[in-house]
Amino acid sequence: MLKNFIDYYFLLGIDFNATKEEIKSAYRSKVKIYHPDAGGSEVAFTLIKEAYDTLYDEHKRERYDFLYKIQSNANNPEPENNKQTNYEQRNESENIREQKYEQRT
Repeated sequence: MLKNFIDYYFLLGIDFNATKEEIKSAYRSKVKIYHPDAGGSEVAFTLIKEAYDTLYDEHKRERYDFLYKIQSNANNPEPENNKQTNYEQRNESENIREQKYEQRT
């Protein structure tokens, strides 16, 4: 199991098979919320930027996906068909978090 592994797909709220356009769109929407000039955290912004840089670059993404699969299998030895359900659950909690943020502003 990898220590300090960050799920960039979850961080950006995208699917594992997301296209470059989907990655860019997710990045831009997250930056609007988490940019320090918009009242967001510098740490969160840095992580989002790191996620975008890694997933948008094909070579970095290949290396990251290799580690992602190792981490996913270590944490969840369930069959592959259950991963979509887990993604949907995480995505729903992210949507709730964003709605609470929007209500505060």
